Amino acid sequence: MMYSVRLDVYFYSIRQLLLQQIRTRKNAERFTPSSRPSKVLNSTKLFCNQPTAHNPVTIAAIYEFEQGTQKLDQPLSIIRAAYYMSNWLPLARTAATSGYFPCLLPAELKVPMVAPEDVGRFAAHLMNAPAVGMNIYDIEGPEYYSASDVAKVFTRLFRRPVAVQDIPRKSWLAHYRQTIFSEEAAHSYVRMTGLFIDRHYEQPAHPYKGQTSLAAYFQNSFANN
Repeated sequence: MMYSVRLDVYFYSIRQLLLQQIRTRKNAERFTPSSRPSKVLNSTKLFCNQPTAHNPVTIAAIYEFEQGTQKLDQPLSIIRAAYYMSNWLPLARTAATSGYFPCLLPAELKVPMVAPEDVGRFAAHLMNAPAVGMNIYDIEGPEYYSASDVAKVFTRLFRRPVAVQDIPRKSWLAHYRQTIFSEEAAHSYVRMTGLFIDRHYEQPAHPYKGQTSLAAYFQNSFANN
């Protein structure tokens, strides 16, 4: 069965997650000593680690949440994950039926990506490890991938040629206006996309490497749906 996700539901889930993170940070500040956990694990994003007045709302919310957890005075592990391979799944049906998929990333631009399962396994490892101080871990996959690499995997899995349809930067705002709820959110995602593509964020020096390749991730995802 082909895997598909409605884009409006996908972006709604992101929005709800951010709102939940903000509420969690505020609630965390009201913990009593007896109710505090023995350790805290916070999963954020690779490019949400710098304070900037011009940060999009989405990045600012994650950054504030990360900063809030560091004030808990508890053993803390922060996982900053690369671009999730699962971000490509909503485009699978379009690729399979039409032979192309739209993409805001330049087709040949290789970026750090990671399988959500690798992040989960690493998080489980940290939760079972001794809790000492505050530690920040960057995580990405075994290598960098591009949208063209995604198209090659889709071509093999769907048994038909699949190409990347580049969305030029000047059309990003119009694209996001069609897929998310508000004008503010559309502008926020445009800025966030630009920050990621232009790599205007602190590059991790020694990231933890997940073992799941892009091809293996898609193979497993489609086999289970």
